Amino acid sequence: MTDRAILRSALAASARGDWASLAESLGLAPVASPLDFAADASTEIASRLADVVTSLHRVRAYEQGGARAALWVAAIPEWGDRPSARERARRRAREDRWRSGPP
Repeated sequence: MTDRAILRSALAASARGDWASLAESLGLAPVASPLDFAADASTEIASRLADVVTSLHRVRAYEQGGARAALWVAAIPEWGDRPSARERARRRAREDRWRSGPP
């Protein structure tokens, strides 16, 4: 199977909720013991996201030659009825995670 076919298959699986195959096809390795970054209220990321998420875990990671990437999973308890409300919560979690720098 070509790289493109592998990625296409992984994307189709992620649409069904199977994110592991997508993460693996992108070269992201599982994090052995994912920490809940929202649990420690003394950290910057936890204080920024306290009103948006109840948990935040880095579940997959990639590092090579100074480049870093990760797959994060956040639990958002206030899931709006309208798409714009849901997008606002996702955007806020993403932007605050990005602004707080590397874990």
